[in-house]
Amino acid sequence: MQILVVRNNSNPQAVDASMLLVAYLGEQGIRALVADSASLGNDQGRAAIRAQLPEVLDMAVVLGGDGTVLHTVHLLNNRQVPILPVNFGRLGFLANADDNGLIPLVAEALAGELTAERRSVLSLDVACEGEPDPYGEGAEEVPYPQIVTEEDYAAFQALCEKVVAFYDGVEAAPGIACNGTLTISENVADLGALACITDIESQEEEPDYQTLYRTAARTWRGTGSREMRSYSALMDVHAPDKLRGNRALQSLDEFYEAFDIQPGDGMYLPQEARVQIW
Repeated sequence: MQILVVRNNSNPQAVDASMLLVAYLGEQGIRALVADSASLGNDQGRAAIRAQLPEVLDMAVVLGGDGTVLHTVHLLNNRQVPILPVNFGRLGFLANADDNGLIPLVAEALAGELTAERRSVLSLDVACEGEPDPYGEGAEEVPYPQIVTEEDYAAFQALCEKVVAFYDGVEAAPGIACNGTLTISENVADLGALACITDIESQEEEPDYQTLYRTAARTWRGTGSREMRSYSALMDVHAPDKLRGNRALQSLDEFYEAFDIQPGDGMYLPQEARVQIW
């Protein structure tokens, strides 16, 4: 029997759990192959891992959140391999809770005691400006309307460059700096998400921004060894937890108003240094 173990390598708990799981599988005479989620975010990384996979794969165990699960689905593509997701992330709508422990859960799966659920996978084709609808009747004669102008796209790219500079070189730990280019997509997502929930809160009769931002900051609490932090800074497309908690908040005017943050305070940034995408 051969099992693929995919772990969210930016999460120290998932990494530790993967080593425990590999040791357990080895004791059961089962070969385990380990893949890091950071390697699954692009075609080149997925191709390299696919080349190492055996022709027959009995199961994949995913140690992470929904993002890691979806990356694994993409990796395995059309292979009919059962996936056992165990939630070590912050979003776990697709993953199982590991309240009873990882090893007992995997043992149940190996014994056939878990219920398998088949899920549908959607295949999407993205048509850009001026390209025909690949499924529409007479699409060759009817191109898509222009949704994003060249000027809009150029403006967005300029904002993204500001986001790169906003995060690049900022240290989450002494001597461990964030790579703004590597983490650009996730940083744009963090900035956008926080702007969205701020807008939603503003529609309440009595907006409580302090509670909102404290809750957002607690989401990114975490621990990890210096070695793991250094590795993640080189490989992970997410900014370090500390920056995901602090940097996005520093871009919101409401954050400064909620906590009366003034020049000289540790979290203060002048208006011109703040970055907003949406």
